[in-house]
Amino acid sequence: MKQFCVNSILFLLFFFGGLILHAQENSGVVLSKNQLKLQKLENDVKRSEVKVNSIKAKLEVSDSLIRVGKDMENEAISNIIILEKEGNEFTKLQNTEYKIINKQKKRASEEELEAISKEIKELDLKYKAQIKEIDKKLKVEYKKLQKGILNQEKGKEKQKQYQRTLEDYLDLLHDSEKKLEEFKLDID
Repeated sequence: MKQFCVNSILFLLFFFGGLILHAQENSGVVLSKNQLKLQKLENDVKRSEVKVNSIKAKLEVSDSLIRVGKDMENEAISNIIILEKEGNEFTKLQNTEYKIINKQKKRASEEELEAISKEIKELDLKYKAQIKEIDKKLKVEYKKLQKGILNQEKGKEKQKQYQRTLEDYLDLLHDSEKKLEEFKLDID
């Protein structure tokens, strides 16, 4: 019985407490029809401004993507040119060394031929290793070039998309501001 009374009292407290809170919430400021419409129009303008700012930020990101892509492309191209020159110079140097060894080979005795053959093998290994290293670097630079071009294409694509959206949102913002100004003039 005692438990029932405690439960009943708690129920009544929560019930009447809820009614009191509900009554306090409803007794707030009552806005007129014009104030509500004004508030709605102001909110429309704020929402449109937020959307415009959001799209402008996305446009800046796409511009940044294009700039980064161009930088990557330019850097890769200059590195590719340097590496190709380095490879050509190394090949010329290698050919010069082969010519010198071939001249020595013509005048060499049989004993000297063995030493010259070893020298040619060492030169071949050195040449292959150096060319392989240059090829690895070139592959990296070609990937960077490809990535730079891809970034530019993505940036341009996004820029077109966001530009159209920005124009739509700017029109929406202009319309919202115009409606707000007209309403304010009608009120006055």
